[in-house]
Amino acid sequence: MIVELIASAAARFGGLSFAMKALIALAFAATVALTVTSVYGIWHHKVYKSGYDRAMLDIARADDKAIDRASTLRNGYVACHALGRNWDQSTGSCGK
Repeated sequence: MIVELIASAAARFGGLSFAMKALIALAFAATVALTVTSVYGIWHHKVYKSGYDRAMLDIARADDKAIDRASTLRNGYVACHALGRNWDQSTGSCGK
């Protein structure tokens, strides 16, 4: 099939000048190069995007943990003041 297609194309282009044949070959090569570059660009973008999304999720998880720790400490601070005591910042606990 492909051999027949190439033979048919060669027969049709047989009457063309060398410059025209070279121009057609150059256009074909440019089309192949553009296609390969586009496919690579799309693939690279998907890889970059998945890495970026994974990094954002990791940051969000770390932020959630930090928020949970801060909320726990804040609740302890509020409870300490509700008891009429002073919060000791250096130890992170409720003083007397």
